[in-house]
Order: sequence, then C-alpha cells, then structure tokens
Amino acid sequence: MKKTISEREHRRRLKRDLFIIAGSVVLAVALS
Repeated sequence: MKKTISEREHRRRLKRDLFIIAGSVVLAVALS
C-alpha cells in the first residue's frame, strides 16, 4: 500500500507549510 511513503511525503508537506507560515508571520511582525 506504500503507506510509509505517503506519510513521509505528507509530513514533508506539513513541515514546508509550517515553515512558510512561520516565515510569513515573522515578516509581518518585523514589518509592523
């Protein structure tokens, strides 16, 4: 079923989203 691969990809996507969100928040706070 390749569940491990899907989980790894999902985790990587979540981490990328978290980094992007954190970066945008930091930039917003720094600019404001």
